[in-house]
Amino acid sequence: QKALAYAHEHGFLMTAGSDMHFTDLLGGGMAFTEKLTGINDYVQAIYTKRSCIMTDGYHQYRNDSL
Repeated sequence: QKALAYAHEHGFLMTAGSDMHFTDLLGGGMAFTEKLTGINDYVQAIYTKRSCIMTDGYHQYRNDSL
């Protein structure tokens, strides 16, 4: 929660991820409403804040509502 508040306060671009090595557990990550076909699509989606959902495995955050 502190990192989320800090990023929001300072206008940082936000991403989410996990170093989880299991496939049967829910972890952090991002889901986009559009199919991304490469790194350029990913970067563009982050910089333009296109709709995506970020999760820490327990809560979901929409990047366009932060």
